[in-house]
Amino acid sequence: MPIRPIEGNVVPPRHDPARRARVARRVATPAARAVTVLAALLGLSAPAAAQAPAAPTPAAPTPAAPAPASPAPAAPAPAAPTPDITAAPTAPIAPPGGAVMPIPQGYYRPPPSLPPWANPWRIAYEPGDPIPRGYALETRADRSLVGAGIATFSVPYAISFTIAGVATLVDDGDDGEEFAPLFIPFVGPMIALSTLEAEDSGVFWLTVNAVAQMGGLLLFAAGLANEDVYLERQVQAGHAPYAPPVLLGLPRTLPYKDGAPAPHGYRLETQMNRKLARAGAIVLGSSWALAALTAGTVLSEGSSESESYAPLLVPVAGPFITLGTGEDIDFSDGDGRLSGALVLVDGLAQATGLALLVAGLVANQKIWVRDDIPREASLPAPEILVGPTGGTLRFRF
Repeated sequence: MPIRPIEGNVVPPRHDPARRARVARRVATPAARAVTVLAALLGLSAPAAAQAPAAPTPAAPTPAAPAPASPAPAAPAPAAPTPDITAAPTAPIAPPGGAVMPIPQGYYRPPPSLPPWANPWRIAYEPGDPIPRGYALETRADRSLVGAGIATFSVPYAISFTIAGVATLVDDGDDGEEFAPLFIPFVGPMIALSTLEAEDSGVFWLTVNAVAQMGGLLLFAAGLANEDVYLERQVQAGHAPYAPPVLLGLPRTLPYKDGAPAPHGYRLETQMNRKLARAGAIVLGSSWALAALTAGTVLSEGSSESESYAPLLVPVAGPFITLGTGEDIDFSDGDGRLSGALVLVDGLAQATGLALLVAGLVANQKIWVRDDIPREASLPAPEILVGPTGGTLRFRF
């Protein structure tokens, strides 16, 4: 068959892009379904691209908007002020990283903390008082009884010792040796009754001296046996004294310090120095009682010479008046020297006791007293009781 020449230009066949896309979708859809089924059989999750329909042809990209300027860094928050733990709490404070819990109904917030100087080493304890945290109950000998016993023994023994010493220095012969038993405590005055061949007032004075010394010994022993309970601050070994931040129970009194702030829940009061006043009352009372007993014994004899010892009934000044009025008092004679020395020592003891008592009443000291404790009078009033056969004067402090 003859081939004829082709006329015109040779143009390659044209392919439609849309037709190609349709063909590609027809081919890809069965393949995607096959992959999805295979993944489901294997227990795998189907890919999101296979589950979603084919995305349309993307359009031309839109130019991105300019990024906004970055904001300036914020200023750091100011630090919270440190709370003052010594001030009275007005609201609960949350710990770092914690939250404030509401106070349950009927609950009373514990008392505020006290400054370090308001936590003394020892606190007087009264039965029924709360025990502060950081303190423990301790016992010791009753110092009041021990002090009273020492004072009761020391005064008469000092009198005996002084008389024996003076007599030994003045009399070099046998007369000085007769007073030597007075150097022995407790039983010395009873031995001196025979060595001195004492009579009348001498027997009375030596007997009273021996009884007073034995009474002082009994008081001292009773003070050691009777324990006094008090609160003592507990400090661990190797650590400095620690003041607890919060006390569960506030003591009745706190020491006063000049310039220190007032502790919360306390008031300032002025009280007398009870220890000094008590010591003066004991010394004055015991020495005046000895002088009054001596005067009563001598006056009971009813002689004309006995009236010269009546001034011994006067406290403090009575012994010094008796040095000039006493018939048997003569410092140039052996027996008169003994009587004069006893009266002189008794007068000095009364004067010392009066000075201690006045100093204790005048030398007031400031202390902090808890607000719930009722106020007391600074100077107690004496109590006078009068009966048909006598009277009583009672003075409490």
